[in-house]
Amino acid sequence: MRKCLQTLLLLCSFYIIYAGYTRILIFDRAGPSDQFVDPTLGTITTPLGVYQNLLFQINTSILDEDIPAHDTLIWAHSDVLPTMTDLIMYDIIIGIFGWPGTGSPGLDIGEQLILAEFLESSIHDIGLQKSLIIEGNDFAYRYCHPASPETIAYYLCAKWIATTRAPNTMDGVPGTFTADLHYNYDTATSGPGYICDDISIEPSYPLSSHARYAFNGEMGVKEPARGILRKSYSPGATLLMSFCLGNLVDGPYPNTRKELLRRILDFAIHPIGRFRTDFTDTVLFVDSIGYKHYDNFLVKFLTIVYSYDNGVTWHTLYSIGYPSDFDTILLTTVPPTVSDSCFLRIITTDEAHNSYQETSGRFSIADTISIREKSKVQNVILNAFPNPFNSEIQINIGMLENGNVRIIDRLGRHTRTIFNGNVGAMGISVLWDGNDDNGKIVPSGIYFVVAKSAKGSAMIPVCMIR
Repeated sequence: MRKCLQTLLLLCSFYIIYAGYTRILIFDRAGPSDQFVDPTLGTITTPLGVYQNLLFQINTSILDEDIPAHDTLIWAHSDVLPTMTDLIMYDIIIGIFGWPGTGSPGLDIGEQLILAEFLESSIHDIGLQKSLIIEGNDFAYRYCHPASPETIAYYLCAKWIATTRAPNTMDGVPGTFTADLHYNYDTATSGPGYICDDISIEPSYPLSSHARYAFNGEMGVKEPARGILRKSYSPGATLLMSFCLGNLVDGPYPNTRKELLRRILDFAIHPIGRFRTDFTDTVLFVDSIGYKHYDNFLVKFLTIVYSYDNGVTWHTLYSIGYPSDFDTILLTTVPPTVSDSCFLRIITTDEAHNSYQETSGRFSIADTISIREKSKVQNVILNAFPNPFNSEIQINIGMLENGNVRIIDRLGRHTRTIFNGNVGAMGISVLWDGNDDNGKIVPSGIYFVVAKSAKGSAMIPVCMIR
């Protein structure tokens, strides 16, 4: 006997979740005399003042070209690095380091170990990711010198090459969050804006496979570079800029310092996509799949892929750009292949080129004969057509003695009673119009038709699509 296969229909509901806020510590080691004329505003400022002003602007962005943060940015600043007990409350540390001539005290080995412990504590979950952002035009010379690299160099994956005259431009690198950015750099005749470390990725460091160049001195030249990023959430992500962000000159959008800092903060926190439905060793006929996603700014793409051969091959089911809150997606393209080695995978990608994927537990696809067999319990006969349905569905009932047939939702809550009484072997058909007992239209989703009598019961799922 040839089996008729049941196409797997997934009604996928997802929602965004919020950490509520991103907590930032500005670790200010620029030095008490590190002041300069802001090349955009024309006022005297400090590196700390630049970051505080930009964070305030990002928090209050209302311009069309700005991508708003889902999380409120909360920041504090200190020139003393807290202990790990106090540091753990922060998500991102922005370290500002000056050169010795400004009185910058630098970073001792104990403080480097604390920063390393901070990065190692990172967990890919909401509010538990940790990242370190460092700016300093001679930081690499002091801590990433190939002759004597210090602890922090291994996390930054950076190697000092030379200290040179600062370039006139800072250009982004394709494939990173800086890809389309180009800035004029306000160089000076002396002081912090005069010099800039040339840096490169040190391939011998264990984490270097995750490192990419973020800024270079000349268009198209990656080495010597002026920025190195490391994409990772365990240990936490890092970014080293061997220049002063405040010396960048604002140009037309997106070439503004605010946009750069926004992208840095987006890069620092990886997106999250998690299934809410437990699939492990379950059989799916028609089912509703729930999942959640999060990023501190926006999830740029969300994709669901499917495998029916134990993960050997994957097929795209659905991909959506900038998913909004509480969207519902109907997936009807799952191949109707009977298999006991099926998986779903959710992939989330953000604006900063971060990507994350999570794979469901294993589940099975059954055929329609199995479905009919499951509906025959102690002689009660129950089936429905069409399934899924839009406006009404025909429910066929047989061999029901002194019983009732009702509709319940996925939480088991009563929705509608559609029949009370006796049904013989010939059976009867009852229409359900998608309303509850009060005549109110029920929302799209998965419902169950439940038949109960003194001698038996049966239950089948039905899917309503409005």
